[in-house]
Amino acid sequence: MKEAMLVLENGQVFKGLSFGAEGECFGEVIFNTNMMGYQELITEPAYCDNIIVMSYPLIGNYGVNKIDMNSAGAYLSGLVVEEYSKIASNWLAYDNLSNFMKRHKIIGIEGIDTRYLVRLIRNSGTLKGAITTKKQDIKSLIKRIKDKDVDSLIDKVGCKKTYSWNERSKSKKLAVVVDLGTNFTLLNWLADNKFRVKVVPYTIDYKKILAMKPEIVVFSNGCGNPTRYKSIINMAEEIIGKKPIFGFGLGGIILGIALGARAYKMKYGHHGSNYPVRDIKKGTTSLTAQDHIYCLKDNSITKDNEIISINMNDDTVEGFQSKRYKVLGLNYLPETLPIG
Repeated sequence: MKEAMLVLENGQVFKGLSFGAEGECFGEVIFNTNMMGYQELITEPAYCDNIIVMSYPLIGNYGVNKIDMNSAGAYLSGLVVEEYSKIASNWLAYDNLSNFMKRHKIIGIEGIDTRYLVRLIRNSGTLKGAITTKKQDIKSLIKRIKDKDVDSLIDKVGCKKTYSWNERSKSKKLAVVVDLGTNFTLLNWLADNKFRVKVVPYTIDYKKILAMKPEIVVFSNGCGNPTRYKSIINMAEEIIGKKPIFGFGLGGIILGIALGARAYKMKYGHHGSNYPVRDIKKGTTSLTAQDHIYCLKDNSITKDNEIISINMNDDTVEGFQSKRYKVLGLNYLPETLPIG
């Protein structure tokens, strides 16, 4: 195994060993609290160009398989773990994680004190960084890290043309998904709720969406800074009031902005599958899977809208709905939601 370095924009350098692809990668360094699901994270469009630090120490022990893909591609920039398992044991596995990452040109580094790194990110907030297996001038590399734009990534993840997800469905109910970086989980969830699903690029004219006569319009999860996506916000503004709209993750934030709320970048975001969310009306709490770093300011949500769920860890807004229109935005995908 080759030596590798993780370099942060604050000048800190972590030395370890590489696995996966070789070379260099750049991205925003975040941490994820999952104990498993690394294949889903690597193929999750919302993590485009991120360098993920896994808080769980042993990664790779069950290899990779054909059913845990979250999309057709791989979008992660780099993976940081304390220990990469050279042995993969799983009857579904067809290969190990390192080979999978090599094929998708994703660089990994192991032998890092990930507990320290997680505490650093929690205290300082997300940091830009790079993983490299090359000999580098550190000062020059840090300058390149600081110059990297991590806020406008949607062009890398959205589809370029319209396609049907479940063509064989005989359902008369059509859900049109505006693709901001959607994943298989959302599309399958809609199909399970008896919708015929059609996915459209975010560059489409809103009139073409309305011409499809959908039962609902869904703004998907995705990546990047929602305040930069003016054309998508304008699209949402045009559809609101004409069709029921749902938004998840990035899509939910965009709907909130379209309804007059303001978004902000969180200190280190929510990334993992164990975030407790309280339903304000029902008084119940559920553990949810999340992957977002932008959130709506609670005091910016207008009187025509209401907060319906909050995060129990930090009291941030997790869900809202409009009182005037059929609009709902969530930072997570609920297991059950009456959308039929």
